[in-house]
Amino acid sequence: IPLVDRKRRMIACIGGTPKDVARWTSEVVEPLEKAIEEGSRGVKFSKKEKRHKRGPFAATAIGVSHGGGEKRPGNRRLSKGARKFMEGLLSNPAVQRASGFLNYLFRTYNKPMYDVYEEHQRRLHASNPRLRKNFVNSVFSCLTVNSGPRTVTDPHADSANRPDGWCGITCCGPFDYKRGGQLVLWDLKLVIDFPPGCTIFIPSALLVHSNCPIQPGERRYSMTQYTAGGLFRWAANGFQ
Repeated sequence: IPLVDRKRRMIACIGGTPKDVARWTSEVVEPLEKAIEEGSRGVKFSKKEKRHKRGPFAATAIGVSHGGGEKRPGNRRLSKGARKFMEGLLSNPAVQRASGFLNYLFRTYNKPMYDVYEEHQRRLHASNPRLRKNFVNSVFSCLTVNSGPRTVTDPHADSANRPDGWCGITCCGPFDYKRGGQLVLWDLKLVIDFPPGCTIFIPSALLVHSNCPIQPGERRYSMTQYTAGGLFRWAANGFQ
């Protein structure tokens, strides 16, 4: 479901799930939830990782980034436990399928932007072979996994991402999406149901967004894919 402005320009997109929801749930969503839940138990999260501007829940990022004070793009540094957790997710078939579906939606609903991201990533990695891609089937440079266990974000905008770019969000977990976990787009005055296994794209650097609280005893996790604006600036300035 595309979200458009009065001039019919697409702002965001509710990608949903594949048609066979039952199969998607059993083969991807539930294994994704299990992988995040079990893998995160072995990580000793820092205070900064457990309480940040997005909310009071554990979050870990992996991939290529630039713009946080680094002199040049590089692979994000992680603790030994966090790296084991995140690399385990990257090699997990359910996570790979979720990423593949997210990128399929991106290519289908916003091909012009997808092509920009794909060409940018190709040139970036050609300029520096040491940079590692998270997935072979993704045009995004970075992945953040919000391992909660109650991932409910506070109102925020991700100002370091490409301003006009999209951020793909996929959620999972045992929660009643009719009673909580909805995506709130404050600038657009929209509250959107966000079922487990669903993927939604938003320009996260421009729109203030958050989630509605979930019910007591419930758990909610999410993973987001995005590319830092600093990477595009680095490439546009001749990789310097």
